[in-house]
Amino acid sequence: MLTATLQALFDRRGSEAYFGEAVTMAEHGLQAAHFATVCGAPDALVVAALLHDVGHLVEQVPNDLADWVTDARHELVGAAWLSQYFPASVCDPVRLHVPA
Repeated sequence: MLTATLQALFDRRGSEAYFGEAVTMAEHGLQAAHFATVCGAPDALVVAALLHDVGHLVEQVPNDLADWVTDARHELVGAAWLSQYFPASVCDPVRLHVPA
């Protein structure tokens, strides 16, 4: 079920541009996971790196961040959403990635 749920999220929004960057949302997560892997991070941290911006995928966010009039706190939204499926070793890095 989790695999299908994540696939649906990335199918729906993963190909969107990552807020003015030259990569998509999916590519941004894959880049983060790649660098976590290269650095020898534990598996839970690699998963957290891959999914660190899932809050952007589960919330409605405008294509242009200048049009965003509220702070959706995507790191908190994402960590809360992930907590349905993953332990704190994945959710905590997601929750803390913005302040870090």
